[in-house]
Parts: sequence; structure tokens; C-alpha cells
Amino acid sequence: MVTDSSIVLLLLLVVANAGWVTSLYMTSSSASSKVTGTISKPTRVVVAGASSSVGYFTFKKLLNRKNQFYPIGLVRDSRGYNALKKLGADDNQIKICDITIKESLIGIFDGASNVVICTSAEPLLKLRYKVLNFLRGWIRKSRLPKTTEFYYAKAQRPYEVDYLGQKNIIDECMKARVEHVVLLGNMGGSFVGVFDLYHRWC
Repeated sequence: MVTDSSIVLLLLLVVANAGWVTSLYMTSSSASSKVTGTISKPTRVVVAGASSSVGYFTFKKLLNRKNQFYPIGLVRDSRGYNALKKLGADDNQIKICDITIKESLIGIFDGASNVVICTSAEPLLKLRYKVLNFLRGWIRKSRLPKTTEFYYAKAQRPYEVDYLGQKNIIDECMKARVEHVVLLGNMGGSFVGVFDLYHRWC
């Protein structure tokens, strides 16, 4: 079964391009720093969608490696902000913004060496399905939702988030001359029936 943890392990392997290079750089620079007296700064990494399942896990891992990384988490609302605060992030490490609004991203990626994009449009279950499926559960007849039983919040459809929003991020990354960008998605990897559901939709 594909889980969020396995997806994040894959992410860490991808991001390792930054991590391994950073580790090697810090190892070599630490030797030179003894000679020059300079101290290497942690790599600045922006995690877009830091309050999502994978984004949260990624931000947490980076935050725990304070000597190597200085993560900046992008979240959409105060709920995401509070979640990162509980991890121990300071106010300068959390930015509330809407990636579908390009102006809200201006300047956020300045000084960042790496960016991890974990944002994704989130399908929501319709109330009718949730109520009926709850009742079906009492007679052990619950089922997976059909595509018609999902909806997206206003201005949060895949075209607006997965295309326009992520394009806005990449455009700003290019302006800020970010060295390394990772685009990541977990496709509901923690959901047991996700692949059956995927094949049914396709």
C-alpha cells in the first residue's frame, strides 16, 4: 500500500539533490570555515502547501534539520499557520498566501535556494453522500464515492490550483533565480482504495 510516509521518502530522495549537495557543501565548507572563520548558513527552502499532508511532513523534516535547512512554509489560512506554529516554526517561517493570486507571491521566494511544491486542488465530498454513506455503514453497505459526489470550493478547482497556481509559483521562482524546484503530489496515497477508485474514474 502506498502511504504518505513512502511518498515523503520518495520526496526526500528527490530533494536529496539539495540535501546531499548541501551536506557535502557544509562538510567541505565547515573545514574551510575553520580557516576563514566564516559560518555556513542553512539552505533556505520554501515549502508551498506546507499544511497539506505531505507538505506538513516535509516542512517538519526540514525544520528538524536546523543546521542544514531554514524552511519557509506557505499556507492558505490561519489553520495552516497554527499547525506550523505548533511544530516550533517562528513567524518569519510562515507565510499566508493564495497561490492562485500572483501578487500574493511577490518576494516570497527571494533568497531561497530550493522550493518544494506540495499544493493541490482538494476535492470535497458532498453532504448528501456523507449522510447517506453514514447510514449505509449501519447496514455494512458503505461504498466509495463516485465522481459526481465530489465538488471543489470556489476558485479552488484543479485548473486554478494545479495549473494556474503552480505556474504562478514557478514564474516567481524563475524571477528569484531559485536553483531547485520539486513538484510533488501524493494522489491520496494514504487511502486504501485509492487505486481502485482511480481506475474506476479513468
